[in-house]
Amino acid sequence: MNNFYQLRLQYLGSKYFGWQIQNDQITVQGEIEKALKRAFPKSIFKTLGASRTDRGVHALDQLCKLSIDCNVPEKNLLKALNDQLPADILVRDIFRTSEEFHPIYSVKEKTYLYLFKIQPLRPNIFENQFIHFEPFQLDLEKMKHAAGIFVGEHDFYNYYTLGSDISTTKRKILSSQIFKLKSEDFPLSFSSDVFTLKITGNGFLKQMIRLIMGAIIEVGKGSLDISDIEKSLKEKLPNKLSKVLDPRGLFLQNIKLKD
Repeated sequence: MNNFYQLRLQYLGSKYFGWQIQNDQITVQGEIEKALKRAFPKSIFKTLGASRTDRGVHALDQLCKLSIDCNVPEKNLLKALNDQLPADILVRDIFRTSEEFHPIYSVKEKTYLYLFKIQPLRPNIFENQFIHFEPFQLDLEKMKHAAGIFVGEHDFYNYYTLGSDISTTKRKILSSQIFKLKSEDFPLSFSSDVFTLKITGNGFLKQMIRLIMGAIIEVGKGSLDISDIEKSLKEKLPNKLSKVLDPRGLFLQNIKLKD
């Protein structure tokens, strides 16, 4: 008889080709399943994540459902997995759950952070792992205005890239803000001011947040107007408003389940 668990975990995504298992590529889900095989070599199991983070994207709070044919106390399972996992993946908590629980359909909302600094030089290689550095002076007030425009239900056709099967490009954004990163929002401190886009929605498309952040930065540079953002949410454009920003600054901060 199968037993079902919710795993809450975090990881540094720098060396991984995203969350989902891929042939011949190192992924976070792949490392979790390798750890399970080493810890429980005779067991049959299945894992399913709530969010398919892209290559290089980090997570402070990812959710994974584990189905396994042995009954393991949560504390023992937590220790067994963390003993086998690499140092850049950590299972923080494990809870019992039901067979009916689905880590995708049971999610109410997801929150992401995209960290960036406004300075021409990167201060050290450690911060370089986690922050997008913008060498141009940015108008933060205009960026804050632009971020707020994304709130609501919109067609995000202009803010996704091909690569996964989807039935619609419509998504609902519950909040979207630009502000100076606070200590309670992030587990690390940095050498100088770090800003973040904090965005919460009922779901996100492939590379959607990195395209949104790129467009907001173009507004901050003065290369785009607020009206360009508004237009992009009303009609399909021949080209993206910006490039896809690098993944290093993107963190899955939190996954909230439905009541």
